[in-house]
Amino acid sequence: MLLLISHVRAKNADYFFGRTQEEKNPPNWRRGGIWGFISGFVSFGIHAGGPPANVYLLSQRLKKSVLVGTTVVFFTIVNFTKLIPYALLGQLNGDNLLASLLLAPFIPLGIWLGLKLHDRVSQKLFYNLAYVFLVMTGIKLLYEGITGLSC
Repeated sequence: MLLLISHVRAKNADYFFGRTQEEKNPPNWRRGGIWGFISGFVSFGIHAGGPPANVYLLSQRLKKSVLVGTTVVFFTIVNFTKLIPYALLGQLNGDNLLASLLLAPFIPLGIWLGLKLHDRVSQKLFYNLAYVFLVMTGIKLLYEGITGLSC
C-alpha cells in the first residue's frame, strides 16, 4: 500500500513542480480500485472523498473535460450509494432534506458557472489549480485530524 501511495504521490509531485507534465500513468484497475475504495469509504465517513479520487485521477493526465466528467459520474454513484446506509442510520432527517431543498435552486447556477470557467481555463492552469486545491485540502484535513486528536 505504501508503495502504491509513494508511486502516485511522486507522479503528482513531478507534475506539480513541472518536471513531467505530459507523462501519463497507464490506467491500472488495481490502483484505481484501491483509490476508488478509499475515496468511497472516506466520502461515507467524513465527506472527504475528493482528495483520494484526485490523487489517482490527476496522475492519469486526462483532458480536463474527461477528468471533470469522470469525477461527476464517480461521485454521483458514490452519493446515491450512500443514501441507503444514511437512511438506515437516521441521517436523512427533515432538517437535512430541507437544507437540500433550499439549496437546490443554486444547482443550475453552479453548473452554468462551472461550464463558463471550464471553457476559459487552459489545461495547464486547470491542473495547476487542481493540485493547489488538493494540497490545501490535504493540509486542512491533516490540521483538523491533528487538532481533533488533542481534544
